[in-house]
Amino acid sequence: MRLDVEEILSSGNATLEFLKEQGVNTYLYFDMFEAAFIDLTRQVEANINIENISYDSIELYRQCKVDEVDNKKARRFVKEKIKQLESYLADHLEEFKVFIKEKDVKSWLIISDDESQGKIKKQYFFKAIALDVTDIKSCSNEIQYYVSELPKPLPWTKPFTNLEISGWKLYTYIGLPMMALLIGYLLLLWNYFAISGASLLSTVIIISLFLLCSLILNPFYEAMNKRIALAPNWLMRITELSGLLRSIRTNKRRRNGKSIRALQLVIYKADCSICGDEVLIENGKGINKGRLIGVCLESPREHVFSFDHVTKKGALLR
Repeated sequence: MRLDVEEILSSGNATLEFLKEQGVNTYLYFDMFEAAFIDLTRQVEANINIENISYDSIELYRQCKVDEVDNKKARRFVKEKIKQLESYLADHLEEFKVFIKEKDVKSWLIISDDESQGKIKKQYFFKAIALDVTDIKSCSNEIQYYVSELPKPLPWTKPFTNLEISGWKLYTYIGLPMMALLIGYLLLLWNYFAISGASLLSTVIIISLFLLCSLILNPFYEAMNKRIALAPNWLMRITELSGLLRSIRTNKRRRNGKSIRALQLVIYKADCSICGDEVLIENGKGINKGRLIGVCLESPREHVFSFDHVTKKGALLR
């Protein structure tokens, strides 16, 4: 099962807040859960793939105890604490649903083992448990996208990522197209009333600069206007095949009450429901021009899916 970075982090934070509000933060199962989740968050922020993050029994034991322990004792301890945590959450399901009513959370977080048999050290990982049991079942023409990574920006791209569009940045966002139109109009007047070699050369140079700036800035304007856009290659690391710029709401608000938005770099992926290979997001072509679509790496012509970044669902395009 693929792990969604955003779902794991949001569910984990909500679960921790709920447990603290319920007053169970004095129990050992809470200490183990909290310490492991903080470590998970740290590793995700260090750009470690969430599917590679796991813990053995001794590591979880030492999240809340410091005495020496063997693997057998640690496994008994961890199993007991996981059972206590799951039991508490199951018994307080309705309270948790009320708690997250105003939050964008659809699951809670637990620690689960890998269900392996005969291993000397059983591995444990975090798992989000959906609260909506009516969630769609996978079928041959539907896929479920997940956020595989929230990549750290390259040093020279930091000013362009996690960028809040407010204050002078908002005025720049609005003003640049207006300035381009004004300069274009002045160039037109200059060439109309006093055409010369200098005016033509200046016009060609300035238009070339405008086109270059347009290529660089267009994904940012598209992300703000359409809420999501394909990230330019210069924002991504060489090892990352496909990335998106997404406009997200922040907790800050403008004077008119509307949320201030920020641009975030994110990677969406899915497993092809037909062949099982990886699905990446690309700009649509032909009849799908203007859309973002999911394209299977194994069969990019036939296994093509719609993409909705809000629901994280897609359907086969025929």
